[in-house]
Amino acid sequence: MRNMILFDLDGTLWDTADKTYEIVNKYLKDNGYSYTVEKDVIVNNMGFEFDVCAERYFPKLNKKDALELLTKIYDYEEELLKEGIVLGKIFPNVTETIKKLSEKYLICIVSNCSSKAYIKNFIDSAGVNDYVIDYIAASNFFISKAEAIRKMKDRYQANKIAYIGDTLKDQVSAVDAGGVFVYAKYGFGEDLMSKYSINDISELISLTSYIFEE
Repeated sequence: MRNMILFDLDGTLWDTADKTYEIVNKYLKDNGYSYTVEKDVIVNNMGFEFDVCAERYFPKLNKKDALELLTKIYDYEEELLKEGIVLGKIFPNVTETIKKLSEKYLICIVSNCSSKAYIKNFIDSAGVNDYVIDYIAASNFFISKAEAIRKMKDRYQANKIAYIGDTLKDQVSAVDAGGVFVYAKYGFGEDLMSKYSINDISELISLTSYIFEE
């Protein structure tokens, strides 16, 4: 059995804050809504489940209306994806690092997003189609990130897993799934206490060798 490295997406592999801010507020303006979603709200909720984002983006709406509105915005985003828009800025050294890691490990992406097309947009943009063997949008299946991580581990019968993420939620999910957490300090998250951390994704090449040999 091979060891597996699983990546969070937003704040770990790319930064979609600017484009998400633009898309959300363009939809609101074009459809006659009188309010906007501030950028810091979007940044602070990167990686959270769909229903949590809906409530935090639109706190003045009841839950049902907030969910319906965010669904419409995500449908609009899906249309933009079909038109070939690139949603994020890929962090430095991502493509080269994933390629190198794939020589030794199974590489997967586990995100809390609700759209597989969103993840595929990153994979295509980063040019890592040949190196990422699978990916899952947890909110699309109404499961937690920890459940999604376990699903990947079981699907490929991985021996040991490391989850790379940038938030406390990522850390808790990795531990709950029985994995090792690596904190991406350059991402959107809080200043976490973690045994393993990186300032640049390229540091994973040496760090994961150490982790899996422990």
